[in-house]
Amino acid sequence: MKEYIAHIETLAANALVATTRTSFDGWRLRYNGGVTRRANSVLAESSGTLPLAEKIAHAEDWYKALGARARFQLCPASQPESLMAELLQRNYSRHSGAKIQVGKIEKILANPSKDLELSLSPQPSEAWLELYEITEKAPPEKAHIRRQMFELLEPKTAFALAKIKGQNAAVGLGVYEADYVGIFNMATLPEMRKQGAASALLRKLAQWGHNQGASQLYLQVATENYGAQQVYEKLGFSTLYEYDYFEAP
Repeated sequence: MKEYIAHIETLAANALVATTRTSFDGWRLRYNGGVTRRANSVLAESSGTLPLAEKIAHAEDWYKALGARARFQLCPASQPESLMAELLQRNYSRHSGAKIQVGKIEKILANPSKDLELSLSPQPSEAWLELYEITEKAPPEKAHIRRQMFELLEPKTAFALAKIKGQNAAVGLGVYEADYVGIFNMATLPEMRKQGAASALLRKLAQWGHNQGASQLYLQVATENYGAQQVYEKLGFSTLYEYDYFEAP
């Protein structure tokens, strides 16, 4: 199970590229000007060979040089296994992260969805970007950083846009790699919710993934977002694991 979780974590990390990043003895250190916690955290992929205290100190110094506090994204596959206990011993604070849900594309495609106007593009259009930024209430001064992240993506991508009665209503992003499609950046305008836009987008991205040769989907949903979790479960997703953040004092 841990190998499976580690594989999903690697795919998800490849699908969210921080503008500043480095590797250190089996860990990915990521900094993205504060845009998304995941892109501003350490992904502890393997134990490496150096003493744990030395690795933590290196990470803390790396973030300090960037004017930030160290943050770790930890899940059941994070290495070494003693990392969480060590961070807590150092007075790191724990914050809820996300549930990672997986689903088979065949099962997702079996679900009917509303016949909405949907479009896919390998790059985000201005309309896609504007809707996402409005929905997520992204600070204007941070918008260019998020756009840079999309430009840095290396796996195949599909930026999906849904319209309701001719009006842009919802967006989503599919990232294909190694038999999986990761679903990211799902957002619906508040006045357009509960009209089937999100389900239609998911099905569209599932079909796109099937065309690429993928058989499975994964997505990340905030731990506290119970409504979204229920929607995804009805569509055929199930929770595989969770991750949390640990932040330096």
